[in-house]
Amino acid sequence: MSTRINNLNKVVNVVKQLDDLILQNDKLCQTESGKNLFKAAEQLFLSVCKEVGADHTKSTSRKSTLMASMIEDNLTSVRERINAGISSKEMYEGQFPTNAMMLSATKQIKQKSDSPLILDQSGIEFLSGSLNDVNHNLDERESALVDKTLTHRLESALNRYAISLDPMYERAYKNTTPEEFASSTFRMANSVTGDQFFGVERALTMLTFNKFDRQGSYESGNDRTYYGSDVFSNLVNDLANSSGKMGAVIKTPVDEIQTDVVQPSLAKVANVDFNNVHSATASKQNFLQFTATVHKALDVLESGQVKIVDLNGKEADKEFIDEIKRDLHSSSTVLDQMNVSKRKAYNVGFDWHPKEELGRDMELSH
Repeated sequence: MSTRINNLNKVVNVVKQLDDLILQNDKLCQTESGKNLFKAAEQLFLSVCKEVGADHTKSTSRKSTLMASMIEDNLTSVRERINAGISSKEMYEGQFPTNAMMLSATKQIKQKSDSPLILDQSGIEFLSGSLNDVNHNLDERESALVDKTLTHRLESALNRYAISLDPMYERAYKNTTPEEFASSTFRMANSVTGDQFFGVERALTMLTFNKFDRQGSYESGNDRTYYGSDVFSNLVNDLANSSGKMGAVIKTPVDEIQTDVVQPSLAKVANVDFNNVHSATASKQNFLQFTATVHKALDVLESGQVKIVDLNGKEADKEFIDEIKRDLHSSSTVLDQMNVSKRKAYNVGFDWHPKEELGRDMELSH
């Protein structure tokens, strides 16, 4: 997809709705997914305001700052493409906003929103799709005003929050047993109906399990392989079920470890009947049990309340723990995105181009 000039009205509405998230902090912070979303939105506003020296504590100031920064980064990315010969000026003729348009957009940002945030599942999916579209066209250089690491983190938080608004999610987050998680994971990875869950059987194997493959040896010196599906499922289950237990010890294999210690396989915990494995089907409940438990495991890991050790009980170093965090986060983020991006409201938000009544300048600026 090529870089294009964002619709100004879309940027205005996205920024207004993101600010609405900040103003809805009491409602958001009732759940872990909501807290995560509030924090991601607040960090984005804080970062941009700090970059230009604006006041992030005032709604009008932070909205105007984020809007102006997004527009500037968008136009910078377009100019860079033109200067590099990747795109021609003709492609953007008549699209660059004039001062009058910018003035009107700034005025709109200060007015009461005519499309306020809707804090239901479809509303959050719509906002996620809209933000993804706007974010795609922003400048990616280090000198950019908007840190795209933070916008991507916000997209991830929106997707997780959207999933969490399913009526069955909260029960799955709080009450999924190790056996239920293992069974759901196995079903999701092998389901003949996987396409209804965004082809998750392929995504789980390629994007998640493979990251957790480990190589080691037995005490005898013979080589030993720890399969990613087993490492992942044991790690997530142990983290999720240690919730609230300060100092809980989580054992997981590390590369090159020499040990005879055995952890249960995913198939064993799931009590798989291999005679019927090819007829496995995954349900919405399986998806939510899997997703909510991974989210819970991440929350516990980020809390710093647990101690990660190898199978021999030696405390893992910070580099390895950071690697686990990155792998769990990236897997969860991609899987959530793949799911939410299949939703109708998300795609409506992504494709939404509100009518602009700000006028058009037929001369290419700069």
